[in-house]
Amino acid sequence: MTSIIKPLRAILYLLLSIIFISLIYAGFSWLIDKIFFVLGYLMNIMNMIFFWMLFFVVGISIILGAISLFGRISHMIIGITTLLCPYKKLSIITSTIVVIFNAIFLLHSYWFAMELNSIFIVICNCIISILIIFLSFDIVNSTKSANEISSNFDL
Repeated sequence: MTSIIKPLRAILYLLLSIIFISLIYAGFSWLIDKIFFVLGYLMNIMNMIFFWMLFFVVGISIILGAISLFGRISHMIIGITTLLCPYKKLSIITSTIVVIFNAIFLLHSYWFAMELNSIFIVICNCIISILIIFLSFDIVNSTKSANEISSNFDL
C-alpha cells in the first residue's frame, strides 16, 4: 500500500508546485504592476527632482516591504507544499525548473512588452529584474529549507 502512496504524493506535489509557483509569479507580477503604475502616475503629476527624491527614499522602501511580505507568504505556501513530496531531490529539481521557466517568462514579458523610451521604464525594469531573481532564489531556498524540516518528521 505504501508503494502506491509515495508516487501519488509525488505526482500531487508536481501538480501543486506548478500551480502554486505560477500563482506566486502571477501575484508578484500583479503587485509590481500596481506599484509601478502608481509611481508612473506620481511621476506625471510631480516635479521631476522631487519625484526622484521621493522614489529613492520612500518608493524603494515601499517596494522592498511589499516584496518582503510577498516573499514570506510564498515561503509559507512552498513550505507546506514541499512537505507533501516524499522525494527530496524531486522537490528541489521540480521547484527549480518551474521557477526558471516562470522567471524567464516574467522577465521576457517586462523587457519586451513595451518600448524602452524613457529612463524611468529602464530603471523600473532593472529593479523588477532584480526582484524577480530574488524571488526565484527565495522560492528555491524555501524548498530546500522545507526539505530539511521534513527530514525531521517522518511523513
